[in-house]
Amino acid sequence: MNSKFNIKPLQKMEILPDLVRRFTFRIKPEISSVKICQNAEIVFLEIVFENDNREQLIKRENLGFIMEDEYEFTFHPKNFISENVSRYLALDDYSLINVSDCLFTVSGIDEMLKNHKLG
Repeated sequence: MNSKFNIKPLQKMEILPDLVRRFTFRIKPEISSVKICQNAEIVFLEIVFENDNREQLIKRENLGFIMEDEYEFTFHPKNFISENVSRYLALDDYSLINVSDCLFTVSGIDEMLKNHKLG
């Protein structure tokens, strides 16, 4: 390996099936993949949007800003990726909207916010 490049191995876990089970029609239909990804330095969400021509747009959202409390990050690169996946999937609807609103349709967000206010 060329020591000139400091490449960290990247782990990925697909979570779209879990999100579709939970949110069904609220997930944007053009999304073809949602993965939690991490290496030794960062944890991020990778979302693949696909159009009718099968062209893909990949969006990555850093999850490192999310805090469990004022001293503890929710998603940490030192965690096993399975733990970060479990933590992401355990977020309530309102938190998911705030963290990853690009996953959801406008009507899905409206319904989730309405349910949050009623709950």
